[in-house]
Formats: sequence, C-alpha cells, structure tokens
Amino acid sequence: MSSTSVSAAEKATDKVRLALNNYAWEKRQLIVFAPSNEHRQYQLFRKLEAEFRDEFKERKLHSWHVIGNDPVRLGVKVQTGITNGISSQDFRETYNVSNNEFRLLLIGYDQGEKLR
Repeated sequence: MSSTSVSAAEKATDKVRLALNNYAWEKRQLIVFAPSNEHRQYQLFRKLEAEFRDEFKERKLHSWHVIGNDPVRLGVKVQTGITNGISSQDFRETYNVSNNEFRLLLIGYDQGEKLR
C-alpha cells in the first residue's frame, strides 16, 4: 500500500471520528451500513427504529445511516455542518465495512466500539 492511500485512509478516519466526537459523552451512536434503502435488513431496522423511537430517545441513542453512496444521514437528515466532506466511503473505510454489506455498529458514550 502506498503512503498516499494510507494518508487518505487516515484522513477519512479522522473526519469520521471528528463527526462522531460531536456527541461524545452525550449520545450512544448506532452506525447503520446498507447497500441500498431497499435492502431487506435495512428496512427491518427502519421499522424497529420507528417502533422503538421512545426507547432510543430514553437511552440517548441516535443513528447514522450509511446507505450505498448516498450522503451520510444522522437519523433522517443529512447533517451538512457535521458531515461536510465526509462520504459514505469514509465511514466504510473507517469501520472496514464493504459496499454490499449490512452492518450495525454501536458506539458508546466514550466513542469506543461496543457492538458489531
């Protein structure tokens, strides 16, 4: 691997970590990866997220949606101020998740990965 690609990967990780750090010690964060909005497991996640909305709020939990090559969303909204310059691929590289994979990650208050 060339030093150029290593620095690009490190830069992607830094941008993602900075975005997540906006909520350190305030929120638990789910990162939801899916190849598309139509993916069966993603649709099930969305249904459960809506059904348990109050529990998410009570547990101070919010979700980042990394879907295909779409802009990264926090909940249902693209967070332009927080995610400026961060692509779905940056999240995928940071957490080593392939483009065709459905994956949920739980990030704790301390920004550590708690569940994959």
